[in-house]
Order: sequence, then structure tokens, then C-alpha cells
Amino acid sequence: MNRFLSFLLCLLCFCAASVFDARAAVTSTATTPDGSLWMGTDGEGLLRIGRNGRRLAYRSSDVSFPSNVIRDLLCDASGTLWILTEGGALTTYLSTKGFAAFSGLSSPVSAIALHAGALIASTESLQLVRCSAGTPPVLLSALPCRVAAFQPASDGALWLLGESAALRLSPEGGLSTWESVSAAAAPALLDLKFETEEKVSSSKEPRQKSRFSWLSLLIGILVGALLFRLLFALFHRADPARVPAPAPAVVTPPAPRVSETSVPSSPAVKPLSPAPKPLVPEPVPAPAPAPAPAPSPAPVPAPKPVAPASSSFYQEVLRLIERNYIHPEYGVEEMAATLGLSRIHLNRKLKAEANTSPSTMLKEVRMKHARALLDEGKLSVAEISLACGFSTPSYFSTAFREYYGKTPSEYLAAL
Repeated sequence: MNRFLSFLLCLLCFCAASVFDARAAVTSTATTPDGSLWMGTDGEGLLRIGRNGRRLAYRSSDVSFPSNVIRDLLCDASGTLWILTEGGALTTYLSTKGFAAFSGLSSPVSAIALHAGALIASTESLQLVRCSAGTPPVLLSALPCRVAAFQPASDGALWLLGESAALRLSPEGGLSTWESVSAAAAPALLDLKFETEEKVSSSKEPRQKSRFSWLSLLIGILVGALLFRLLFALFHRADPARVPAPAPAVVTPPAPRVSETSVPSSPAVKPLSPAPKPLVPEPVPAPAPAPAPAPSPAPVPAPKPVAPASSSFYQEVLRLIERNYIHPEYGVEEMAATLGLSRIHLNRKLKAEANTSPSTMLKEVRMKHARALLDEGKLSVAEISLACGFSTPSYFSTAFREYYGKTPSEYLAAL
């Protein structure tokens, strides 16, 4: 049994580790003015966590972006979320309009960034354009090389790091090349360029995945070991609990020893004559008083059975129904909630203690009060139906006929 449990737990841990490893990595994040957090993944599309904690997933089969591999996410000053997917396609999202594909670009986008609150994109055709939702892109300048990454500067400028050159886009929109930059900034740009290339290169991906898989495997093994230890302790705890039987140990010593040896007629003499008398060979008269024990057990069990209606729980449920039967929406669910029980538990408890159900008790109380009001003759049938918790007079007439065999009108006519 223990070997089977250990094998099953190891199998579950390996499955959990593989599933954990198969999850797509997060490639980029962004926040929108409504307080939502957006996360782009490398295969699972777009994930969103709202301000209220609600989680949503968007995939290419449901919305307008063409691929589930998200390369970058940015939110501009107007509140538009820009989504750059694999293949260089741009998609916009607005809370009032939803997702929409951004058209008007002559070639795929290689990189995006924010500059002066607007989106700046570089294309594969070596163009630098400014993009706004709902309007065509505006060409800013031609590029000498393909841009690999953008880096914002502290003075509001934007650095464009290309494959063979570095460019600077000023806050006013002017584009300058590397030569116009002071020599003091060159080492930082070189470091930044190499760092960007290292992140973009695909040579690092296998190592990250292998580290991730080993980490997930280690976590799975540790969790499996803890679960196995817990189950093993629970099984060993449960087995010895069945072995000791304290009840028979207390009951058996006094009763059988006295009853087997001393069968005399009067039960009061049993504790006073324990050992000396049973050795005398006069057990023959003992069978004569055998009819004496007959009267003692008979009357004892008689008071034990309790009538179902006298059950304290039954009376509690009945008092609760008497207070609320006039409300049409009152039913078994509300009754169980007031008592702090589930509907199934309430039914089982009433069945065991009073051999009835809460719905039957509710119907009986309503029918009893309805008949009493009909006997008084002061209210109409419609008023009685409302006073007894029925939503419509027709439903009241149907229920009354099922319970008493005639409608309320027929019952009044027979009075």
C-alpha cells in the first residue's frame, strides 16, 4: 500500500512539474488608466488582471491581434494600449472600443517606445513613425539601419539603438546621429547596446528554460515528499486507533465473573456474597428463581422512544416556520441558512429525528393556517393565499386541493 501511494505521488509531482514548466513566460507588462495590469506572454496571448482582481485571457482566436506571442506592451498618454505581436503587427485596445488592428504601416514593426506621450515605432523598411489610435501613422524620418531597441533618456529624449548606428530623438522631434553625442555618453550607450542584444538573442532561451524546468522539478519532488510523509503519518495514526477498545475493558471484568458464578435469585445479594458461596455444590436450586429477572428489563426501555414531534430540533424548525411561513419567498434554503446547516444536512437531520422533511413541514403549517382562516370566513380566498405565503391564488387553490382533496371554494361551500 505504501509503495503504491509513493508511486502515485511521484507521478502526480512529475505531472505538476511538467505542467508548471509548460506555462508561457511573461514577455512584457503595462498598466492602463482604469487600473488594470496587462501581461504579454510568449504563447498564451494577453492576460489582464482588473482593479477588482478579476482575471481575463485574450487569445488570437478571440480578438483582433494575429498571434499569441506578444513582444511588447505600451500604454500612451491617451490611455490606448499598444500591443506588438510576433511578425511585427500592431494592435490597439481602448476600453470604449475594444481591440482593433492598426493599419497604414508599409512594413512590419521591429520595435516600439513612448516619446512625448505618443507611440514611436520603427519598421523593417527603415522608417521611424509616430502612431495614434484612429489616425494614420505619421512619418518622422528615414533610418540608416534597423532599430533593435529604444531607450528613453532623463531629459525627455529617446535613444534608438540600431545594428550599425545609434540615434537620438530629441524631445522636439529632431533626429541626430551618434557623432553629435558627447563622448561621455558613449560608454553607457555601448553597454546598453550590448545588454539589449544579449536579451534579444535566442541563445539564452534554452538555458533559462532548463533552469526553470530543474527548479519546477525540484519543487515537485519536495511537495511530493511532504505529501507522502503526511499521508504515511495519517495512515499510521489511523491503524493503532482501531486496536485499543477501552469500552469492553471496563465492562467485561465486573459483569461476566459475577454472573457466571453467582446466579442466585435476588440481585441485591450479588455484591455481598462474591466468592465463598459459589464453591458449595448447591447450584441446583439456582434455576428455580430464573423467572424472577423477567419483570426488571421490560419496563426500562419503554420511556426511551420519544415521539418525533417532541424532538427539540423538530420544535426549533417548527417555531422557525411559524415565524416566516407568511413570506412567499421563504423556503428550505432560507430555513437551512438560518439554522447554519446545508440543505442536505437539514433534510437528513429531520428525517432521522422526526421522519419528515422541511418542505413537508412548511406545507403542513401553511395548510393548517389556511384552513383555520377559511373556517373563520372573514377573508377572501385571495387574501388567505397571501396571508399563508402563496404568491398567487391559483397556486394556493392547487396546493389546497392536493392537500385536502378539494379547492378552497369547494371547502367554503361545504361549511
